[in-house]
Amino acid sequence: MGWSVAFHALRALEIRHLTLTDARDLAAGHLHRPGRTVLLAEPVQARMNAYLAHRARRRPNTANPHFFLTLHTALSTTPVSRPWLYRHYPASSNLLRRDRIVDEAQAADGDIRLTCDLFGLSIQAATRCTAAGDFLSR
Repeated sequence: MGWSVAFHALRALEIRHLTLTDARDLAAGHLHRPGRTVLLAEPVQARMNAYLAHRARRRPNTANPHFFLTLHTALSTTPVSRPWLYRHYPASSNLLRRDRIVDEAQAADGDIRLTCDLFGLSIQAATRCTAAGDFLSR
């Protein structure tokens, strides 16, 4: 799951609530999130496909629509718990997410719209990230 932060800066809540429907175009390298489509990096796409194969082997008859499952959530339709996620997700995920966004904002040469589209940010948040990138590059 750290791969989803490292490459695409997904929030912990987004990862927890990912569904199989969100991954419907995984073969094409797309992850659908409310209001945006994330173009997946090849390593992320490969890991997500591997996890789906593992999930299908371990829990072939679950009715749970969420991407990630545990022994308990496979018997329900709830997402994984926060404690489960944080055991598998780096504690510094917010810092990693911010660093990733600032790096991409800097690489986008101030293209705020691109930063908004990539990470699902508001214009105000993308502007802050671009300003942070300008400050850090001095």
